[in-house]
Amino acid sequence: MKATIKLFATVFMACSLLAWPGCIDRDPLFDGDSCMEDCIVFEGFVTDPNNNVPVPSEITIEHITSQSIIPRLQTIGKFDTDANGYFEFSFDGTNYADGAGYFEISAVQEGYLTTENDGRTVTSIVDSTFFDSPINANIELRPEAALEVRLSIADPASLSGWFTYQYKYGATKYGVT
Repeated sequence: MKATIKLFATVFMACSLLAWPGCIDRDPLFDGDSCMEDCIVFEGFVTDPNNNVPVPSEITIEHITSQSIIPRLQTIGKFDTDANGYFEFSFDGTNYADGAGYFEISAVQEGYLTTENDGRTVTSIVDSTFFDSPINANIELRPEAALEVRLSIADPASLSGWFTYQYKYGATKYGVT
């Protein structure tokens, strides 16, 4: 009998610790269609900004908060855009009414870059004042591209040993020496 009680207590304690809020990544909480009121609604388009065409993609919405030292990442939903790159996703916002943390919405599609600036958008303050009003979350995805550089040196004796090139990507210039 004592062994059964000890086992039950141990299992109860372990389950309590796992259910305690913290840095546990949970499965998506909402299906995107079940919210009727007090909803947070994200909508937008995923586009290729080079020629302004839609990019049908997989979207992930995550909520990130800092609880002590370790940030907590919670996946809210994962779904696909329509053929025009449009998405709309709503979920119960009552757990996010205080505006703590931020939402990150990211898009992924094969053949497109996902960098710090591409393929994602961050919405920082979302509280109860945003309930039931769509929040625009447009995302840009830039296609991958190959670059071929051919160098022709007419006089190898005059080459100083350094080759410098620069390229521009988006609004940021990068240089390599």
